[in-house]
Amino acid sequence: MPDANITRIGGVTDFSDQTIKNVQEIQLKTIVSDDDTSVSLGLGTDVGDNLIVATDKLVVLGNNGRIGIGTASPSNILEIEGSSGDLILEIDNNVSNSANFQIQNGAGNARVDLVMNDGSANTTITMKGQKVGIGDTSPTYGLDVNGTVRAVGAATFDSNISCSGVVAATGFTIGSAEITEAELEILDGATATTAELNYSDTGAAAGVVVASKVLTVDANKDLGASGALNNATVDGYIHLKSDPADNKSSGVTATFTAGETLEIGELCYLHTDGKMKKAFANAGSTTTRCVAMALTGIANDATGLFLLQGFFQCTGSFPTYAAGDTLYVPEVEVGSKAVPEAAAPADDGDLVQVVGFATGTDTIYFRPSGTVIEVA
Repeated sequence: MPDANITRIGGVTDFSDQTIKNVQEIQLKTIVSDDDTSVSLGLGTDVGDNLIVATDKLVVLGNNGRIGIGTASPSNILEIEGSSGDLILEIDNNVSNSANFQIQNGAGNARVDLVMNDGSANTTITMKGQKVGIGDTSPTYGLDVNGTVRAVGAATFDSNISCSGVVAATGFTIGSAEITEAELEILDGATATTAELNYSDTGAAAGVVVASKVLTVDANKDLGASGALNNATVDGYIHLKSDPADNKSSGVTATFTAGETLEIGELCYLHTDGKMKKAFANAGSTTTRCVAMALTGIANDATGLFLLQGFFQCTGSFPTYAAGDTLYVPEVEVGSKAVPEAAAPADDGDLVQVVGFATGTDTIYFRPSGTVIEVA
């Protein structure tokens, strides 16, 4: 056909198996394909052989295959631009808006938000510069999370960590990292080997500094490469739990070697060979003053944990006390164990030593006195 200016095709016009070309303008409402056929648009490969919808609403460049939405000159395979306000790309499952996914730029193109909706609430991941925020549209660190963080596997940090709360569970390892201005709770399996745990408001200290922040260590757990907490300075107070769980302690502990088989809760003295043995108050006893209490069953010549001062509950070993009872080193075993008793030794030659007082029927505050009085 020669060049033409077709402004409108009304009714039904059939151009079966014919080619219409060199047409300057066609105004159509709908294009429908025949059965078992496709609507195919062929573009040339020269510059200017383009598909253009309303200047820049949709542009396909024939010479390089680039597609532009909102731009007449796309420089990438697919390029989307907004003329004003936030730019939003939404992917929806179209089932009552029960779930969708959006990519949108933040105000002033300062950030990009990934918004996911599960039908009940939005989850937003924000990228701003080299920072990522989860639930935080203004991240100030490499990763900011507004919510609880959980590491199921191993997590290793070799650079500074700053956050409003860290819960370290199994497999959490701090290498050369520094944790600042946070509340840190150490649970089972968590280790801090060569780390500096810094809780001071000024942020400059070695070891562990506790100022206005809180350091919580689960009962009977160690902090440090060799089970030691060194160089700890407390600006405030150390809080002991007065009602620990059964067979748990809250206080000051140390590791020693047992000089005989010991049961949990038994009172001990330090023998001249440097090992812990059972302490008794009877006149024929060769023991010296009690200095510690076994916190677990310990075999002869094995090392174990001993309480030097603090609270301890032991239903299985302690007799029934009354709160406020003064407790003493026993003359003989109580229930086959050298545990504290509420009755003071009274026989001539007995050595009376107060080791603490009862805070409940099976809980004591252990603080052995350095004074030993002989019954005359």
